[in-house]
Amino acid sequence: MINESQIRAYATQKIKEGISKQEIYNYVVDQCKESKTIVSVLQATPSIAARKKWGWLNIILAVILGTGAILSFLSFSIGGILWTGFGLAVVLSYRVNLYVWVSIIGACGFIGVIAVMVVAMNQHPINPVPFIIAASFAGLVTFLGFFLSARLSPACEEEKVMYKTSDGKKRLKVVHKFRDI
Repeated sequence: MINESQIRAYATQKIKEGISKQEIYNYVVDQCKESKTIVSVLQATPSIAARKKWGWLNIILAVILGTGAILSFLSFSIGGILWTGFGLAVVLSYRVNLYVWVSIIGACGFIGVIAVMVVAMNQHPINPVPFIIAASFAGLVTFLGFFLSARLSPACEEEKVMYKTSDGKKRLKVVHKFRDI
């Protein structure tokens, strides 16, 4: 029996070799019959074509998160270092299924920056430009996390196909169709 980590390693290796997700799915499903696990692994693994097409946005997201990690380190913010470090690790490893958490990090940062700005402005006059810049970067992280999770690994289509068993009975089986971009 093949487990999820073995399927992930195999799929990642074959995608790097340029084999399409559909070919990988067809081969692995014939070997182990665990289509749900295979689908979830392939959905979370971007193809080479998707990495080439959207990789520049992934780099921008990594740079923003890396800058946030450095700024968190310089301000001795352990929580900031952990969150931005986690986000950076997710983005650099292309773990598309975890990009939603990167977006949540960005949304929390956005809300936090706006809240600090409002409180600070109520206490004394301040220059809002640094807060606006920080909120813009946090909003960009939120947007890019959701955008890239959808673009790097688009959802597969399910098709129900009628087939006959060896004893002549008609059955339905679900066939998954993957797009590599």
